[in-house]
Amino acid sequence: MSDVTTWDAAAWLDELRAASSLVARERQALERRHEALFDLGSLLSGGPSGKGGVPDVMGKVDAYVDWERARRAEPDGAWEELAEGMCLVAGLRLAGLAREADVIQRRVLDRMTWEDVAEALGVSRRTAFNRYDVAVDMLQAVGKARAVAGDWSPIAAEDG
Repeated sequence: MSDVTTWDAAAWLDELRAASSLVARERQALERRHEALFDLGSLLSGGPSGKGGVPDVMGKVDAYVDWERARRAEPDGAWEELAEGMCLVAGLRLAGLAREADVIQRRVLDRMTWEDVAEALGVSRRTAFNRYDVAVDMLQAVGKARAVAGDWSPIAAEDG
């Protein structure tokens, strides 16, 4: 049981929130690049031009290949972190902790402010904090690996 308490659940949730922000920024940047590279109107109107004023179709194809590679790249493991966060939320729901899962989803993965979380859930800001604290305490007790795997059995046994 000592290995369970060697990590900080609240700090991990902060890391998940940062990973979610990184993924969102990365997606936006890739989408902007995609839109700029594949402006059909620009291609049909003859620009940007390659040799002899002919539209640079091969340049567009090369740019598309580069975009696809970048889109599939994983920025500093943020995609894996985000996937773990989604597993955590699903595990909380399966353990009967849907209210806590709603707070984690909105605060950590959706990066909402505390005020927005409370408004979205129709609760006070204090209640949102309390639900977050309950989730952190339970996560701390179970451990990251088991929580992400959806194994909340010690919590369920204590509640039962």
